[in-house]
Amino acid sequence: MAAAAARNPVVEFAAISLAAAGIFSALGPFWAIPPAFLEGTAAAGGIALINSLGNLGGFAGPYVVGVVRQATGGFAGGLAVLAFSLVCSATLAIGADHRARRRTHGGPGTILIPEAQEHKSR
Repeated sequence: MAAAAARNPVVEFAAISLAAAGIFSALGPFWAIPPAFLEGTAAAGGIALINSLGNLGGFAGPYVVGVVRQATGGFAGGLAVLAFSLVCSATLAIGADHRARRRTHGGPGTILIPEAQEHKSR
């Protein structure tokens, strides 16, 4: 939002750089969430679905920015739409992370190892 509202190129560049740092810092924790819900081939399918939806977002994001730019005459509205969608996505991810923690009874950074099954030979 700061990049959309700023009129100074240095401030715009700094705001976009800060936003990029925030987005990229969230990738590690984000990709750790699906295996907390799914196991085995379901985890692979879930990760593939997330990746596919992300690729669709790679098309839809620039398209929406273009449509909003044509309607408003500037990039501020398009960047506001992207910022709003990012906030919505972050809210969903935080909510999903809390549900996963409740399910696994582990905290952040906890690695849960199933108990070994003892095989008795008779």
